[in-house]
Amino acid sequence: MTSTTKINWAANSFSGSTPISIPTDYIGLNSNSWPLGGISAPSFGFTSFRLWDCAEQCHQWCNIELTAGNYTWTTLDSYFSTIAALSTPPSTILYTIHGTPEFYAQTAAQSHTDEYGNVGGGSFPTTAGLTALGNWVTALVTRYPQITHIETENEPTFGQNYTGLWWGSAANLVTFSNVIRTAAKAVRSTIKVCGPAFNTPGTMSQFLAAQDPTSLNFGYQIVDSLNMHCYRNTNDPTSWSNGLIGNTIGFTEVYNNQTTYSLTSKPIIVSEFGIDNTYFSQFDTSYWSLPVAQRKLWLIRAYIIPLLLGSTKSFCYAYSSFGQLSGDLRNDTNGAIAAISTLQSALPGQTINSWSINGATGVITLNLASGTVLTY
Repeated sequence: MTSTTKINWAANSFSGSTPISIPTDYIGLNSNSWPLGGISAPSFGFTSFRLWDCAEQCHQWCNIELTAGNYTWTTLDSYFSTIAALSTPPSTILYTIHGTPEFYAQTAAQSHTDEYGNVGGGSFPTTAGLTALGNWVTALVTRYPQITHIETENEPTFGQNYTGLWWGSAANLVTFSNVIRTAAKAVRSTIKVCGPAFNTPGTMSQFLAAQDPTSLNFGYQIVDSLNMHCYRNTNDPTSWSNGLIGNTIGFTEVYNNQTTYSLTSKPIIVSEFGIDNTYFSQFDTSYWSLPVAQRKLWLIRAYIIPLLLGSTKSFCYAYSSFGQLSGDLRNDTNGAIAAISTLQSALPGQTINSWSINGATGVITLNLASGTVLTY
């Protein structure tokens, strides 16, 4: 398949015969509250889990290193212990880093707060802060061998004048990411340092082209995967084609970057996907107004489409999330939960020999190497 034909699915029926091996850890999940806050554990299986927007933001650097050189792990220890106690713990844990402590932030940044209320939280660290970042990552990866993947920031934008999550330049973020990568791999060479997770057109390209003035590494040289977020850009969840258009905006940039920087061997990871989370109430209302069978079908297709576009892991956003994505999917037994359970039992570890999408109805047909034919 070529990138050109991949992005025409929204308008045309399409099929493919290039085999796709489905990773055993393809079905991923984000969570906002669980496993803390008295939220019950998911009743469905998942093999990958992402730590971002965690309860009490316990994963953020600034909420662990409360004073210089001193780490408070209590809440995060509880988080990991609860995950480990699942009957089948996820084999992949993706940890997303954010939150420069105030005392390591640039002076000007100390007059600003990030989206989570952290003073200086989006700042590129000072020289001393970069050293401290490496020390903290070393301690983090050493303490939690369960971490298999690291994202070095979430949805960064550049030159935004203290808005958003990242306030520095693309080159600053390459430096920041290189420090994380060097420290993490010194502890465990097999850990995957993915680089940031991108959701804004152009930002991935800016990062990959930027250079760390210290190590002289470019962004494209220090990523183990290309991570992106895919949200449906429609208020009609039944309109599969409009949703696909939203996804392909991001995928097209990924394909172009793979070609430009010879990164075709790097896996694609969709670390967030769902209904567009810019206008929560409008899209949530649309989703929850669907009959339960359509909610189930919508989420099944939402997992499968990134797989066919090239994603090796896809993380639904989010479990125990109130007022975002598809609302709190933990209570949607016959809709969202049934969708994830269906996929978890049918897809991981299988090989798709061929597949097709009906351009008029959005029906997806998967022909597995086992001889099973799945239609959604």
